[in-house]
Amino acid sequence: MSKKIPNIKERVLYISENVEDSKRIFFEKVGLKYSNFTGKSKLSDLNSSAVAEILLIYKQINPYWLITGEGEMLNGDGNAERINQNEMATKDKLIKSLEDQVQLLKESLAECRKRNKEHPTEKRVS
Repeated sequence: MSKKIPNIKERVLYISENVEDSKRIFFEKVGLKYSNFTGKSKLSDLNSSAVAEILLIYKQINPYWLITGEGEMLNGDGNAERINQNEMATKDKLIKSLEDQVQLLKESLAECRKRNKEHPTEKRVS
């Protein structure tokens, strides 16, 4: 069942509450200021580049719903898209952690090689 929200900025606020863990993350990603979505500012129009940016970043959002308020907020299975975004964020964190570990191992190996050169214990056979 779709939720009828007549004002486009109200719909953007609704999206921000449902597709990200916080409004702050949403507004940073789309390059908009939250203050433009509060008080009297909420009644003003939203420019087309802001609409385009939202739709480019959040492909699960139904453009027709965003513009008109009619229909469903999400295209097809938008929930799966959010899950995929969360999985990607987790994978990105894991990759960063592994890269950090690789860097530490490289530094440790370099230190071991340096100590080995300074204090060789065996003669090497060529």
